[in-house]
Parts: sequence; structure tokens; C-alpha cells
Amino acid sequence: MSVFDAFAEYHYELHLRLKFHEETGDAFQVLFSRLMSKTYPDDFHPTRPWGNVGDRKCDGYRVSTRALYQCYAPSELTLEKAKAKIVADFEGALAHHGEFWDTWVFVHNAVDASAIYHPLVRLASSLNPV
Repeated sequence: MSVFDAFAEYHYELHLRLKFHEETGDAFQVLFSRLMSKTYPDDFHPTRPWGNVGDRKCDGYRVSTRALYQCYAPSELTLEKAKAKIVADFEGALAHHGEFWDTWVFVHNAVDASAIYHPLVRLASSLNPV
């Protein structure tokens, strides 16, 4: 790898990290969908809200792995709000799309979620799609 290529790769990585942590709400979902669509062009299907139906708790779906993705990128991530979001989105995804997925992925962009990481993992692990 040439020095220029290494520099360019470093530049793109820094730019991606910055965008990933800066974006919130719908802008984060758009960024996530673009990244997944580029990484899995024939396999990832992004969704958008549709009128008063919304997205039915699905921000994207990967066919080969039967994985359903739900994005959450508030300006400030708190434990109680994140817990409520996980439960509501998981239950909604199960109700609307349960027969289509085996893996549910909660995507967030919190820079430092270390203080709430373990309680959220415990909560997500306790949810059972069966």
C-alpha cells in the first residue's frame, strides 16, 4: 500500500467516524442505510416510513441473515429512554415482522455508552422472539 493510499484510508476512516457520531435521528438512519447498502448491495434492504403506517419498527433488513435492524440515535442517550426504545421496537418488530427475522439488531451511535452498555445488553438478551 502506498503512502497516499494509507493516508486516504486514514482520512476516510476519520471522516466516517465523525459522521457516524455526529448524525442523529433520521440522518443517522440514512447514513446507516447507505453504509449497509454499499456493504451488502444485493442483500440489505433499507426501509423508510410510509405515510401514517411508519416503518413498523424496521429500519432495514438483510435477507441472507434474516436480520432486522432498528436505528436509534438521539442527541443524548439515557438508560431509561434506551430501555423503553428497545422494548417498544423489539415488540413492534415481533408483532409486524416476526415470521421474517431470526436476529434483531439495535443500532446506536452513542460515543460513550459504557455506563449503560451492560444493562442494555442484559435487557436485549432477555427478549425472546419465540
